[in-house]
Amino acid sequence: MHILNIRRLLQYTPLFFLIFCGCEKYYISIKRDTIDQSKLASTFVESPDPRQKNPPKGEKLIIEWRLPSYVLHQYITLQLNIIYNNYSEQTLYYPVNQRKGIIIYSLLEDQYYKTGGFLTYVAKIKKSDGTVLKEWKQWLWVDRISLDDIDPHKKDEELLPTNQHTHMLD
Repeated sequence: MHILNIRRLLQYTPLFFLIFCGCEKYYISIKRDTIDQSKLASTFVESPDPRQKNPPKGEKLIIEWRLPSYVLHQYITLQLNIIYNNYSEQTLYYPVNQRKGIIIYSLLEDQYYKTGGFLTYVAKIKKSDGTVLKEWKQWLWVDRISLDDIDPHKKDEELLPTNQHTHMLD
């Protein structure tokens, strides 16, 4: 009788792990990939291809998401912020009309050479009021601080958050 209970427990253990220990149900993720001669289908099948003589060069971001169905009753956008290797920045907006989806942003040829490729990026899925539902940051991403936002006429104490004080040595 004791052996039957253990077998029954072992029988349902995988189901338990699938239900309670699975991957996150709702998410946003980004995969970065290079675009070059090695990515052409003709490279793998060794077929003639005029693009082999002048192959594309660049990078792409593959953004994938999965959201709960109740959020689609609102206006949802995907905001992609990119900082390129030449330190220029770009913000792109895409409407989100489906629970699951993929967007591919390609940086090719002249734009790739001009910017030097992607340095870092962040993707946010936002509601119309600006609330962030999901966010994915590349590990180098930091929110940049603009010097235009700093008023040079304010004293240092005014720039500190409330309830924090610094002690300076004379």
